Amino acid sequence: MSGKKENCKYPLHCIRIAVGYHERREMVKLYTVQRGKIQKYSSYCEVFGLNVVDNIQIAAIGSGGKSTILSEIAREYAKAKRTVISTTTTHIWMPDNGVFEEDVQKVKEALRMNPIIIVGNRSNESQKLSGVSFEFLSQLRKVADCVAIEADGSRQLPLKVPNEREPVIPPNTELILVVAGISALGKPIREVVHRPELAEKVLHKSVNDIVNITDIALLLNYQKSRKASKAIPVLNQVDTKREWKYACRIAELLPYCVIRSHC
Repeated sequence: MSGKKENCKYPLHCIRIAVGYHERREMVKLYTVQRGKIQKYSSYCEVFGLNVVDNIQIAAIGSGGKSTILSEIAREYAKAKRTVISTTTTHIWMPDNGVFEEDVQKVKEALRMNPIIIVGNRSNESQKLSGVSFEFLSQLRKVADCVAIEADGSRQLPLKVPNEREPVIPPNTELILVVAGISALGKPIREVVHRPELAEKVLHKSVNDIVNITDIALLLNYQKSRKASKAIPVLNQVDTKREWKYACRIAELLPYCVIRSHC
């Protein structure tokens, strides 16, 4: 496996940070790139035009940091004294705590104890949590200010090509983020893309070929064109000045893009 492991293997780690564990974290910087113009923003709510007073359902698809980005959004909502339910429509690693059955009353009780909780169903795989039904999801929207959904699996790789069943985006999702990790640049497709055999067809390349900036832009556009035409591309894992330069070049190949950076 290659590439930065930006996305969280254990979602509880993200949730702990979100509700106030004192860990030193580098300041995240957010930018938009549109028609060559770069603009800096101070928060996710600002960059995505979110109003924490409004009830919202957010889904993240793609790869390279979905869990991290959703947890940081949750942190902003919690800071504003709002409640967040984190869940999935696929599978995530089983956290230590959460509500692991479709019981609205238990969800309400958990939210009284913690502004951010994880909700899902126990999977047949002992270490995995599976998603809740769409029917139950519609009930969750009534008890939390924000429902944040990881709607795609990626095996912790920086890039992803979805198959015909993916992503699983619930109805009435107002904000869809399609995430890609820039750490895939310069590495063979077979090492950094989930479902590399599908990447061969989309990119017209071999799995042994090296990922370049055009490839990342094409994969982001490909995911938007399939099931999420209104999705906002988010370039992640931009941690150095060199990566920032490449991120801007990728963003310029797209009509609109958000960059999450530490530099």
